[in-house]
Amino acid sequence: MNSSLASLIKNLGNDHPITTTYFKKQDYSSEQISLAYRKGIFSYKYIDFHDQFKKIELPLIHEFHSVLEGKISQEDYNYIQNVLKGFGYKNLGEYNDLYLKIDMLSLVYIQMFD
Repeated sequence: MNSSLASLIKNLGNDHPITTTYFKKQDYSSEQISLAYRKGIFSYKYIDFHDQFKKIELPLIHEFHSVLEGKISQEDYNYIQNVLKGFGYKNLGEYNDLYLKIDMLSLVYIQMFD
């Protein structure tokens, strides 16, 4: 794997059979599942203690950045908002759980063909 996970997931296009199967078994809609077909964005720098996971709103875009990627784009910020709304999540902890699931499900599928 010589590429970033984001690049590898992007190269899958809409071919995410493991992710699709997992979320269908959880009774998620097609619209919700399609939100899981891209690499999530997470601000590790913002989450500096456990209580941050309980927050019900995203940090402002200028506070939401990644150590690796720097500041996020408006497109990425909008994606996170769509995920929170689309899945009906009530806090950043729920978003974090989804973020980790998407990464793991995608890694499993990518590893199968590496």
